[in-house]
Order: sequence, then C-alpha cells, then structure tokens
Amino acid sequence: MLVLLGAIAGSTAFAEGALSDWGALHLRETLHASPGIAAAGYAAFCLAMGCGRLAGARWVIRFGDTRVLVAGSLAAAVGATAAAHAVDQFVAIGGFVLVGVGLANVFPLVIGRAGLVGGPRGVGLASTVGYSGLLGGPPVVGFLAAHAGLPAALSTITALALVAAALAVVVAVELPDATTVAAALRSRARSYAAFTADRLTSSLGDLSLLLDASDHAVSADRTRPASPPASDPTPTATTDSTPAENRPGAATGIRAYPGLEFLVR
Repeated sequence: MLVLLGAIAGSTAFAEGALSDWGALHLRETLHASPGIAAAGYAAFCLAMGCGRLAGARWVIRFGDTRVLVAGSLAAAVGATAAAHAVDQFVAIGGFVLVGVGLANVFPLVIGRAGLVGGPRGVGLASTVGYSGLLGGPPVVGFLAAHAGLPAALSTITALALVAAALAVVVAVELPDATTVAAALRSRARSYAAFTADRLTSSLGDLSLLLDASDHAVSADRTRPASPPASDPTPTATTDSTPAENRPGAATGIRAYPGLEFLVR
C-alpha cells in the first residue's frame, strides 16, 4: 500500500515538474504566445494550485480522501488534455489552471495517508517515490518532445493522472477508513470544538457569578440606612486672650515665634 501511495504521489509530482519546465515553452513555441502570456500560464498554474491547497482541508473533511483524490486526478487529466491539444493559448492556460486545482491536494493527501498507515517510514517511502516523479518528469517530457513533439509529450500528464485516479480507488478498497486523512481532520475538528465549547461555558459561568455579585452589592447599598452628615474636620481658629503687651516680643517690637521666645528675653 505504501508503494501505491508513493506511485500516486509520483504521478502528481510528474505533472507538476513537467508543467513547471515545459508549460511556458509549450505556450511560446507551439501556440506562439507572447513571452508575457507564456509566463502568465505558469503563474496561473501555480496560483490555482495554491488556492486549491488553501481550500483542501475543507474539501477533505466534507468529501473524504477518495473523492478528492479521484476527482482531482480526473480534473487534472481533462485539464492536461486541453492544455496539450488546444489551438488557443487561453484555452491552454485554462487547462493549466484545471491541472493546478486538480492536483493541488493529491500529493499532500497521499503523504498524510502514508504517515497514518506506516508512520515515519511510510512518509519516507512515499516521499521518495513521489519526488522521483518530480525529478524524472521534465527529462522524460523533453525526451518525448524531441521525438514526438511537445503536445504528445505533455499528454503523458493525462495518462499518469488517470493512473493516479485508478490507484486511489484501489487504496480506498484495501485500506480501512480509520486511516484516512479526513478521519484525522474530523477528529481534530471535534476536539477543538469541544475545547472551545468548554472554555466558552466556563467564561459564561464566571461572567454570571460576576453579575450576581454586582447585583448583590447594588442591593446592599440601596437597603443601607443613611448615615448622619460628618462633622467638619477643619480646625477652627482660636483667639489668643493674652494681652498684647504680655505677649513675647511685644515690648521689643520683635515678632514672636513659637519655641524661640528665649531669644528675645
């Protein structure tokens, strides 16, 4: 099973390597596109693959591994056929986009499935076979292009995409559903939802206790009897009844300072 998963990954990587190296040249030499249009074809392929991978987790959770693998491979086969045999450059670019969207999640899915089935050893084996397709794809397409033409050489992408779809069905029959990436993603999503719900419930309970304590404090303030007004703590000035002539410093005309009377005696 690990070899079959690696073969699916290799078929996907073959298409990615072939279009990366030969897609723009096909637009330029076969369809006589301008350099800007030829570069846009490869950019459209990369953008479509990136967008497909961003949405891949949702697709896998909703439809399952097998449907995503088979539908993606068939879409890539259709897109590769359109790109290889189109007579219009924009139709070919549309085929590149379809290949990018179709193959976006095939390689990550099969590597993840290999990890669930065989652990680190499974990931290593499937990755080795898969990257062999990435490295071997461009030379094979170049060899075929030299003898049969570039459109015929790019048709190998269609053939390998169909092989990947067939192998995905075989893997789905042989391996249990518990080892699918979709099952792992759904389990993680349920765990995250349960954790979020628990935290939310705890936060709502704390908020309820806080509101109850606040209501109790307000009620206690309303029922408390009014206290009498507090007396003014400001000290009142006292009048000194000592005659002016008997005050310290009066005879000398020097202002008296408390504690310094001995200086004027």
